[in-house]
Amino acid sequence: MEFYIYSLLNIQTADYSTSGEVIGISLSYFIATMIHGVLPILMVFIITRKKKELFETPFSKSVGELYESTKIDTRIRIAYTLMFIIRRGLYLTLGMFILDSSLGGIQISLLLLLNLLSIIYIGYAAAQKRYELNFIEFVNELFVQAATAHLVFFTDFVQDLDV
Repeated sequence: MEFYIYSLLNIQTADYSTSGEVIGISLSYFIATMIHGVLPILMVFIITRKKKELFETPFSKSVGELYESTKIDTRIRIAYTLMFIIRRGLYLTLGMFILDSSLGGIQISLLLLLNLLSIIYIGYAAAQKRYELNFIEFVNELFVQAATAHLVFFTDFVQDLDV
């Protein structure tokens, strides 16, 4: 995920003045393409596999790490990793590319909605193999939601004094 953040920052402040920066920006676009294109396609490929194929040795050796800690009895649980890759990508995109101060209220509202949808998904899917891990994940998302809600009142993201 750190490479993704660095890639987004590099793309956002692109400077093509030297050959090293051109290579860096090219690498940034490659990493962003891999995370936005290849990884979701791989996860959709995993989700569409039959359950018995997920346990076969060649398949599980190549991509088994993407679903080894989750229950794989339903497709919504298998999609756990994909959902959180998408969530992190959206979270970073909302945080880094909406820089217009007049859109701060919309940005925070979208972050709150994204967190709320994550809480609903975690509560519904309960994808972790142990109850304790599901509980920790749920409580973690509640704290993230509470911290994001504080952005409305304690930051300069919202310029309107009537809020």
